[in-house]
Amino acid sequence: MKIIFSFLTISLLPFSLLCQPKLPGQWSLAFDFGYSLPASSGMNGSSSEFQQEVQRNYNNKSYPFGDKRAISTITAAMVSYRFPSTAWSIYGAEYGFVSTVDNGFAKYGFLSENAELDNVATVLGAEYTFGEPSERLNAFGRFGIGFSLFSGNVNYSNSHVDLAATFRGGVDLGIGGRWNWSFAPLAIEASVSYYNANLVGKSYQAPDATPPSQILERALNDGKNPNDPNDVSRTIAYLSFRLGGRVWF
Repeated sequence: MKIIFSFLTISLLPFSLLCQPKLPGQWSLAFDFGYSLPASSGMNGSSSEFQQEVQRNYNNKSYPFGDKRAISTITAAMVSYRFPSTAWSIYGAEYGFVSTVDNGFAKYGFLSENAELDNVATVLGAEYTFGEPSERLNAFGRFGIGFSLFSGNVNYSNSHVDLAATFRGGVDLGIGGRWNWSFAPLAIEASVSYYNANLVGKSYQAPDATPPSQILERALNDGKNPNDPNDVSRTIAYLSFRLGGRVWF
């Protein structure tokens, strides 16, 4: 009997070492990915309207990611620290948003007509968690301040124009749930987040030329065009549905 008990103790020891710990403070690392919807009128333009505006004067009143052929995705990595004896954590995250729209032909091809907007965002914020890591299910809410670096390109009628790299400031909001594994310091997370990427820093810079003259680069131009009384500023915002995992250490 003692031999059997000793064997079971040794066999279960690795699982006991891996089970969800109850530490006074705790670090964790999370990764997730998901699908994003344009969450502002400035992002919900159509591809045809965008193309007409760009080919007229290299300006645009909206970005074409509300088009039926458009798709936006998010990938994210996050490191968090939960303070001792509280429900609060701080987090730092890196988000990668990619929004694209095309006409079905290969990129850069003669028949290709497409646009892409990329956003790499660094976010610093706080999370409030309902429950302990040792409990099976947690809910959480997040708030953060984001710093975005935009880039991208437009390809229409065999003409390629790059978007000048541009920084903006924004805000990150999110809610979700966390399913903690009982036998290891791991969890599965599902969340919905809203990221306003250019709350601070909108600007406009007139293109260097107008068609048919070619330009190689243009500004993001999310600010109001002062030469167009009917123009308004363009908010770049994403509503994202995300799924991923977390490990505590």
